[in-house]
Amino acid sequence: MRPDWVWGRLATGVLLATLLVTGCGKKGDPLPARLTVPVVSDLAAGSEAQGVVLTWTIVRQAGEIGGFRILRSVTPRAADACPGCPQDHRPFRDVALADARLTTEGHGSFRYVDTEVRGGSYYSYRVAVCDGAGHCGDASNAGAAVHADR
Repeated sequence: MRPDWVWGRLATGVLLATLLVTGCGKKGDPLPARLTVPVVSDLAAGSEAQGVVLTWTIVRQAGEIGGFRILRSVTPRAADACPGCPQDHRPFRDVALADARLTTEGHGSFRYVDTEVRGGSYYSYRVAVCDGAGHCGDASNAGAAVHADR
């Protein structure tokens, strides 16, 4: 046997083994681009006759956002609520800027009325800003209120 033939076969074998081990194909899901939607940090909630009123502001102009995702946690009896404890906020409503229950109050200030409430219940909310494609950023601070019996 010729030594160059042995080395050629050995090099080919190592190359094929390397290709088989490393392979090609999907290694994992691509990471999404970091969202640049603004974050709400001043969410407040209060009870009024028509329901629980949420108010918040954002730093950027409304033209840069597509809407909001409201997350809500409900404790049916306000006496059972633990306001300082972590709440189980679940998606409640995606609100477009054109939604009738969403109003603007000045530059970057918003107001939303949740009319789907019961008297005597404790409600905690968080709000996330969403872009035009429906991708939402981080949720806001929590805002809570007890809806009074009316």
